[in-house]
Amino acid sequence: MSKPLKQNPNAVRSRKNYHAWMSKGACGRCGRTPRVSKTRCAKCLVEILISRRALKVRVIQAYGGKCLCCGNSVFEFLTLEHSNKNGSAERKRLHVFGNEFYRWLEVRGYPKDLGLTVLCMNCNFSKGKYGYCPHEREVAGG
Repeated sequence: MSKPLKQNPNAVRSRKNYHAWMSKGACGRCGRTPRVSKTRCAKCLVEILISRRALKVRVIQAYGGKCLCCGNSVFEFLTLEHSNKNGSAERKRLHVFGNEFYRWLEVRGYPKDLGLTVLCMNCNFSKGKYGYCPHEREVAGG
């Protein structure tokens, strides 16, 4: 059975006040004005971006921290690949998408049985589009 995600007490407070704040043109997360996006103030946008980036860094590090194919370790280029080619179906089954998937992995201690590997965007794209990565051919001498 899956463990539930930890609730942020500020998120509960925000949900209670969200519609009232939004109707006043305030941030839907904290209630401050003015909003700089559809739902958030500048401070909340920055906090969310920093938090999401830190989460992705932790997840990428937990799964190896560099591209398994070419060795690229530039964080901005790295992503997770489902080596058993069922990523979309797995996320739909779990009902977690985008950043929620990283949080799901972290809460569960970065499970190793999901067939996740770190690849750079180039290697991941090539494997998805062509079924192989050019680096694999270089190593094999092709």
